[in-house]
Amino acid sequence: MLIPKWIWRKNTFNSDSYVRFKKDFTVESLSDKVLIDISCDTFYNLYINSKLVNFGWFFDFDHYKMMDKVDISNFVNEGKNTVEIVVWYMGVPSFNYTVSSSGLYFIIKNNNETIAVSNSDVLCKLEEGYKQENNVYINNNLGLSFLFDNNNSSQNAFSNCIEVDKEVVFANTDGNLKNLILEERKFGIVRKTKKNHLLVDLSKDYYGFISFDLFSKKNNNEIKIYFGEYLKNDSLIGKYSGDDKFSFTFVAKKGENHYENFFRAFGARYFEFVCDDVEELSCAINPIVYPFEVKPFKCKTDLQQDIYEKCLYTLKCCTNKHYIDCPWREQAMYILDSRNQMLIGYTAFEGFELQKFNLRFLSKGLNCDGLIPPSPPGSNKRIIPFFNLVYILQVFEYYQNTKDIETLKEIENALDSIIGNFVKHINDKNGLLSHFDKPSWNFYEWTDGNDNWLLDLKTNCRNRLDYFDVNLNCAFIIAIERYKEIKKILGKEFSFDSLEMKKRIKEYFYDAKVGAFKNTANEEKYSRLGNSLAILAGILSDEENKCLAERLIDGSGFIDISLSMLTFYYDALLKVDMNNKNEILKDIEIKYSSMINRGATTFWETIGGPDDFGGSGSLCHGWSAIPIYYFNTLGENVNA
Repeated sequence: MLIPKWIWRKNTFNSDSYVRFKKDFTVESLSDKVLIDISCDTFYNLYINSKLVNFGWFFDFDHYKMMDKVDISNFVNEGKNTVEIVVWYMGVPSFNYTVSSSGLYFIIKNNNETIAVSNSDVLCKLEEGYKQENNVYINNNLGLSFLFDNNNSSQNAFSNCIEVDKEVVFANTDGNLKNLILEERKFGIVRKTKKNHLLVDLSKDYYGFISFDLFSKKNNNEIKIYFGEYLKNDSLIGKYSGDDKFSFTFVAKKGENHYENFFRAFGARYFEFVCDDVEELSCAINPIVYPFEVKPFKCKTDLQQDIYEKCLYTLKCCTNKHYIDCPWREQAMYILDSRNQMLIGYTAFEGFELQKFNLRFLSKGLNCDGLIPPSPPGSNKRIIPFFNLVYILQVFEYYQNTKDIETLKEIENALDSIIGNFVKHINDKNGLLSHFDKPSWNFYEWTDGNDNWLLDLKTNCRNRLDYFDVNLNCAFIIAIERYKEIKKILGKEFSFDSLEMKKRIKEYFYDAKVGAFKNTANEEKYSRLGNSLAILAGILSDEENKCLAERLIDGSGFIDISLSMLTFYYDALLKVDMNNKNEILKDIEIKYSSMINRGATTFWETIGGPDDFGGSGSLCHGWSAIPIYYFNTLGENVNA
């Protein structure tokens, strides 16, 4: 009986290692159904009879380990076949990845009969060309860069691999997650911008793998290749600060060079080659897309249609086998971002497999304090409390759209843990939630007073007025009411006196003279976000809500809301009066046409675009595709 084992190359356990594995297997008939299940740490390329069949990477947990299921029937021959799998083991932490041990695991089945597995009979060798243990970061989010030396002419010999101890629990994805599709290459326009700079313009943002051909006049010609979404002085160089490199290295041989990479996916519009003695550069990107089944849509106006289509493309660029926030700078599955992406998916795409996986996966990220870090499974363990409350909303909205009670049951313990932690955090003296202590980040959105980026939390913050804000308390009311409903769906009861807390919120934060809620009790700052959350939490009377909604629409005196939080603002307006739909549509058209008029091909992280975050704002961000949801919800889709 063939029993699969985790395997690796002997004496190759350091980080940033590339190993090629090889195994022969036999297929009796071409009518057979041949499948491979494959898992690894961290990235893999799968070849059958020397042809690339699939690629993937696993930023996951050992206690919830992903496994790709790939149909290879169309790639096998009758008789002897060869499977080769190249694995890049990252092995150093990033905001997206928590280090686990190296390893590869696979099973090949022919009509459900196991015909080959990963074990010590599999051959392996170091992969040619890649510099082992390069350990150079792109940035702290994406992790490692790479160096490929095309002069490497050594022929590493295959030897038997070894079985390794790697304890994992494979995730149950119900077999519904689809494999990514590699689209036809999109070639960029190449132009010389400086003496030794060649700039490649792909014409719009893409998410995919790079390939290029070039002619080098010399051997060992080291070329630095940068990637990005926008230029500064006609270049990508010098644009970024700190440790953000956004580059990799290629060492060309003399003459023709061809290179393609199916490990590291780039989010980019531009590539810049910094090199001497290079001619005839041709560069392309192979877009990778999740095979969404898109629902037909037709908006009522040309502008709305343009917004809708760019939103749809934005969301496609922000999806791997899970949601990612932005393809260029982070590629992380954040709780908050994914909530918007899930909402969009309910109206734009058939099926719910990504939403289900997202909720299950996030639930496995609970830390020792019983809360979920912002982007599991990354090494950044700093909690954003608000995001945990958003997770409760995500779960409730998922059930509303799917009636999937089994998923509720699976993640119930995570919900209990989150709510339990917040209830325990309520201040005994005033009955409100204070900011959470360090190392938590009390973040809401990238606006004045709501990012808390520089807030000093060295001291205990439970008794300081400036550490109690309207956002967290109103979000808690919304979340705990949804939690009560979830528990009722599961046939259980949960008791919490929301009414008393609502009174406290109004007492502390409501300015009756202004008719709006202050961000904190001791400062006269008013935000659209905080006041939208207050409406949704039901703090005020209907008449007071109506007056507040009118003020929010006018906007005077309010810190404007960011693209990421538009759902709370729009939903608050709709709760007060469904006739506010016209104000919502007008607001969408103003905000999104301003990005289009500034050349947006995908929609941005913030309305400031490239000017924000010290010149490193993302121009393709999944949370900003939210107009799709409202065009459908408000009846702007003619096909609805």
